[in-house]
Amino acid sequence: MRFKDQEGSFLAKNLVELLSLYNAAHLGTHGEIILDEAIVFTRSRLETMLPSLEGSLAHEIKCALEIPLPRRVRIYESKYYISRFEKEVTVHKSILQLAKLNSNIMQLHHQQELEIITRWSTAIVSNLFHRSIQKWKYLLVNLVNMGSCIVYFFF
Repeated sequence: MRFKDQEGSFLAKNLVELLSLYNAAHLGTHGEIILDEAIVFTRSRLETMLPSLEGSLAHEIKCALEIPLPRRVRIYESKYYISRFEKEVTVHKSILQLAKLNSNIMQLHHQQELEIITRWSTAIVSNLFHRSIQKWKYLLVNLVNMGSCIVYFFF
């Protein structure tokens, strides 16, 4: 899909295309001039059109202006869409059930990963702390021994 014409101005026929361009422009890296221009252009257009909108598209645009889609946390995004599609009449119940199941499985997977990382980091911190204490003990014992040797040498 092309977003610029031959003159260099952005093509945007409707709000969905503007929103797509806005979200796609946030996938670029820092300093990409065309994508920075696209963000400025689409943001200003979406902000001017937002007060006159209603419904789910207005909510989606508002959320995108707060946090662009590529920067959102996916698990929260899926929970939002699941709750939104539950209210619609035309949704397929089996697909909705699969989406819920997938979301719950991913949440369980993230919890298990967090548990492993927490156990791992706790073990590392306690090990480092134990080694640190052992090094200080060794250093203090050596200093005391050196001090007693110095005291014995001078007296």
